[in-house]
Amino acid sequence: MDNKLFDFKNMDKNKLIRLILIVVLSIIIVVCAVLIISRLIAYNKDEQRYQDARDQYQKEVTSSESETEPEETESASEEDPPSISYYLKKDYSDHEKEQPLQLWQVDFSYIIVPKYEFDFEALLELNEDVIGWIKIMDTHVDYPVVQSHDNLEYIRMSIDKTSAGANAGSIFSDCRTSRPFTGTNTILYGHNQHNGRMFHDIIKYDDQDFADRHPLIYIYLPNGKYQVWQVFSSYYTDCYSDTYTLSFKTNKIFGEYVEMLNENSTTSYDIKATKENRILTLSTCADNYLEDYGNMRYVVNAIYLYSDEY
Repeated sequence: MDNKLFDFKNMDKNKLIRLILIVVLSIIIVVCAVLIISRLIAYNKDEQRYQDARDQYQKEVTSSESETEPEETESASEEDPPSISYYLKKDYSDHEKEQPLQLWQVDFSYIIVPKYEFDFEALLELNEDVIGWIKIMDTHVDYPVVQSHDNLEYIRMSIDKTSAGANAGSIFSDCRTSRPFTGTNTILYGHNQHNGRMFHDIIKYDDQDFADRHPLIYIYLPNGKYQVWQVFSSYYTDCYSDTYTLSFKTNKIFGEYVEMLNENSTTSYDIKATKENRILTLSTCADNYLEDYGNMRYVVNAIYLYSDEY
């Protein structure tokens, strides 16, 4: 072996520095590669876990008898993305666009609800913290929802409660919510996964075209009913902002809160919330918002439209 290669005492100083840099950079590259591969494996394991849950606990109903196609309206065409305007009664042509729409103008019979059956009995045996299932059609948002006694347990805990180190965690309701999906404001949290899963897709509501094409959020409950919610606001906010308020002493205070949500929106919506509405809030980390990395969140607010049996 040529010992001159490792003769550091007689090696030129510049060559020694280059050698050290090559070794250090090589170590960094190897470590980064290992971390990236490990993260990808963790992502795949987490998503496979939820795909198994979809396969086992939910079933799409494809019977033609359960599906009805909406009639064509003047406000809907192949060129225009389906927004809440698509589901309005025919007198919408007389409505002034600059005024917020009212729920009495919405003909719910026009809304196509995705038909699914859920085995919540078996799902609750797997995890007694399950309180529902959330879907946003044509996105990756398709997950069971849980609620714990605190807001820490499900940050890295999967739905099966056997993988405490799960990178994706679970979609979970704020522990302060006493009546999820029936109270004045229900807040759901989910990670912004870099592989596009969990609540990653809700940040796309920052794009007007995406928001126009995805106006509705569906919640399926263990009692055999589904809820339809309409998005009315979406925006970036600090994790300590008033958006995360859950308790309102008076109706007036709640009305002021709702008006704040309307004004916060950076995307335009056809409908506005009032103090008479119930609110659903979806929240995820906004690590693409580098001005205040770590504290910024992206939030989507929706109002309750109606409920029926699935």
